[in-house]
Amino acid sequence: MTLQTPMPETAAPLLEVRDLVKHHGQVRAVDGVSFHIRAGETVGLVGESGCGKSTLGRAIMGLAPLTSGEVRLDGAVISGLPYAQVRPLRKRMQMVFQDPYASLNPRRRVGQIIEEPLKVHGLGSAKARRAQVIELMARVGLPADAAGRFPHEFSGGQRQRVGIARALALSPALIVADEPVSALDVSVQAQVVNLMVRLQQEMGLSYLFISHDLAVVHYIADRILVMYLGKIVEVSDRARVWKQPLHPYTAGLLAAHPSPDPAGAHRPHLRIEGDMPSPTAPPPGCRFHTRCPFKVERCASEEPALRALNDGRSVACHLVEVSADGIAHAPTERTAAPIRSAEPALPLSPS
Repeated sequence: MTLQTPMPETAAPLLEVRDLVKHHGQVRAVDGVSFHIRAGETVGLVGESGCGKSTLGRAIMGLAPLTSGEVRLDGAVISGLPYAQVRPLRKRMQMVFQDPYASLNPRRRVGQIIEEPLKVHGLGSAKARRAQVIELMARVGLPADAAGRFPHEFSGGQRQRVGIARALALSPALIVADEPVSALDVSVQAQVVNLMVRLQQEMGLSYLFISHDLAVVHYIADRILVMYLGKIVEVSDRARVWKQPLHPYTAGLLAAHPSPDPAGAHRPHLRIEGDMPSPTAPPPGCRFHTRCPFKVERCASEEPALRALNDGRSVACHLVEVSADGIAHAPTERTAAPIRSAEPALPLSPS
């Protein structure tokens, strides 16, 4: 089911990330990442724990200073600016955090939490702010009388709705959602994801949706970025990344995903063995070669660039070939059965 209308490729980017690097001492958490998000678009960022995706989201939001690179919003550089210049831009970019309890002040009532961004930016009178809080709560599916309660009085899904309402208070153009449903039960995940889809349609939001769950990202995203050990290894639209992954790492993530119909799913027995190398000392060449079942000698010595293909996708793999007719062929397609998987099994339905 298609939930979003893909943005035209000619649309100007709302957000541009250019060669972003973020190191924590010797830890190379993000090591040269570039991508863009257009207005009204959802870009999914997926990868194993420890690949650097949450660090990337926080760096984009200015919650962690960049080592190098730049972030642009509406064409203007916003990274590295003094606080006085960054503060007004906070209204354009907001964040929803992973833990819906730790990200809310337990000593403040929910109405105060949602109102705080409005007070910080001096928007409206006290009466107008209270009315807006009630409106925001209704928009995310919370009753008006919940404004006087504390976060511990809510379920995890309700707390995440509070976090979303707080992010919406300033009418942002972009929301960075860092694992917004990973701490929730599957049925509640469906409710929150569908809420985010509805809000996007009503408010024209753009999302950077960060998750380790490829099925959730496949459901909500227009385009998907696959990240491994601080680098983007594949960029694809939501349909092709699920049906025809190009990078062996992406294929391995898909093969590891539970299928709703094991007998009918024809996935290769592609196993990603071993652990992710330490980000303090990434391996030379392709960072995935230490776990790749298709590696060749070149992979251990030459780092593949993220190259753009004629069909709009990008991949960082020496073994992906493009035939004369412009069709890209992944190494899995030459050495294993084609990936023909069922749609993800997440029980999602429009709210």
